[in-house]
Amino acid sequence: MNSRPALSVITIGEPLGLLALTDIGSAASGSLYRFGSCGAELNVAIGLARLGRLAALVGRVGCDDFGSSIVRDLRAERVIVDHLRVSENAPTGLVIKSQRRAGRWQVEYRRRNSAGSSLDETDLKSVDIANCDALHLTGITPALSDSARRATMAAVELANQYGRLVSFDVNLRTSLWPDQDRAREMLTWFVSRAGSVQASKDEAEFLTNEADPAKATVRLAEMCQADAIVRCGSEGALAVIDGRLLRVAPHPVVEIDPVGAGDAFTAAYLDGRLSGHAPEDCLSRAAVAGALVAASPGDWQGLPTDSDLTAERCRTQDVRR
Repeated sequence: MNSRPALSVITIGEPLGLLALTDIGSAASGSLYRFGSCGAELNVAIGLARLGRLAALVGRVGCDDFGSSIVRDLRAERVIVDHLRVSENAPTGLVIKSQRRAGRWQVEYRRRNSAGSSLDETDLKSVDIANCDALHLTGITPALSDSARRATMAAVELANQYGRLVSFDVNLRTSLWPDQDRAREMLTWFVSRAGSVQASKDEAEFLTNEADPAKATVRLAEMCQADAIVRCGSEGALAVIDGRLLRVAPHPVVEIDPVGAGDAFTAAYLDGRLSGHAPEDCLSRAAVAGALVAASPGDWQGLPTDSDLTAERCRTQDVRR
């Protein structure tokens, strides 16, 4: 009898419509836009699905073309959309993405009063957190609205109650947190209840007041008393796992579009951890996944399958103590 939970990983967040300028320059130049979908939690859900996990995205989209596109993309990638509600009264949030100069990406958000920001605790009623392997959240969702904050806090408390792994990516969006002290307080609440925490170098410094990335990683691990990973972009990453400080070398690629690379890193690391891989192996897979997305156009189109990771990792051993 197969005892595997119906859902391996549940993610909660706001999927967004995407308008990406196809050429370098400004919209005023008459360039065309590419229509698509994006969002930190959406990226992670697709990343996990491509690695063979049954992942679900919980959230809301509008009754519009962007919402339809998001649902279509998720279904095509075999992400469970049963818990993705369609709002009749609010539009899908939107991201406008452009390159004003080669390699210099600009991202603008249009999410005020969006469908995703209306997320509340009723969205959790049909979600079986008790029987999943892990719950993945980011610091974006609790910043969207009071109701979204209460919903994500309730989800974490349920996951903790049932002994499920909570994965939390800080993903600080200063535009959503006008009060920085409140941001630090709320993000620390989530960090302290997570079993795996991911952050960028700047986010780790924001939460720990440690400018040195290694010290910030150690402090972050102390705050959550579990795994802590600090992504340092082209410098690789640092992690404290089982009390050991590990350094992750960057995987060499030619960068095309770095947006979404952190989400790819998180998805591959989480998959490796849930599969029982050694910490160094989890981190190596994560570094490769992040690099492959950075070397591809789009936020999630370059997300690897397990065979993609295996082939790419043969080129180098990325983790050293």
